Amino acid sequence: MRDPRIRRYALQLIFAATLCIGLAYTSAFRRAGVPSWGDWLLAFGLSLLLTATLALGAVRSDRRPAGLVLSLMFSFVVLFGGFGLALWLPATEHAGMPLLLGLPPRAAIVLYGIGALPLLVLPLVFALTFDELAPSDEDVRRVKEAGARYRAPEA
Repeated sequence: MRDPRIRRYALQLIFAATLCIGLAYTSAFRRAGVPSWGDWLLAFGLSLLLTATLALGAVRSDRRPAGLVLSLMFSFVVLFGGFGLALWLPATEHAGMPLLLGLPPRAAIVLYGIGALPLLVLPLVFALTFDELAPSDEDVRRVKEAGARYRAPEA
């Protein structure tokens, strides 16, 4: 059974992130042009949405694994930092520009920072907290019983 407090908090964050993303998209329809705060609000909303969705999927019981909060904070900082750095860098790229691991700097930040860096850290956290998150023998027994009841013909 999931912890209802953490579940409710994660759903509230998902709602807030969705509002941020919607407001950022709405800002694109201004007659005066697209404001820069819309880009930053979109980056914040996307980072928050992804992190809150991770939190919603990671919480399984009343106990929170020790590394869960730190890994979620790390995920948010990496995502928002990567999106923010890509927004902050100058938009002008030219043929003589130095490459970062074979890519232009903004593309490298998005691909390596936002895409690959969490893929290195989050599985490590999962492996370190597996014993706390893995289903217990009692959980497995309950699932097997529920499956047997589902497959049994109704009397």
